[in-house]
Order: sequence, then structure tokens, then C-alpha cells
Amino acid sequence: SKEFPGKFKEVPWGEGDVDFLGTLKTLKRIGYEGTFLLEMWSENEENPLLAIEEAKQFILPILKEAGY
Repeated sequence: SKEFPGKFKEVPWGEGDVDFLGTLKTLKRIGYEGTFLLEMWSENEENPLLAIEEAKQFILPILKEAGY
């Protein structure tokens, strides 16, 4: 099996390899109208509520640009 040298969790929003805009545009194009969930790990966060707010501020403009 191929080893993955990257980091799987606790990656700050926008610093990983996920193409959020491309993915959301594709979901919009195929007619997805369901729920979106931001999965986060908070056990090492000093201020989990701040981390949630930062994730929200990261994703909302991308959702809007994708047409949601």
C-alpha cells in the first residue's frame, strides 16, 4: 500500500489539499440540496467555539461562490 506522508486531522481550514470550491460547484451542478457538515477535531483546541467560528467564516464565502 502507498504511504501517505501528509496529515489527516487537525489541519487548519484552507491549509490542506481539499478543493472545497470545486467540490461544492460539482455538488451544485448535479443538484445536491442536502445538508453540509464541517467535521472538526476539537480535543486539542484551547477555544473550540472560536475554532468553529473560524471554520464557519472560512466556508461561508466558498458556499456562496459555489451558488449555495
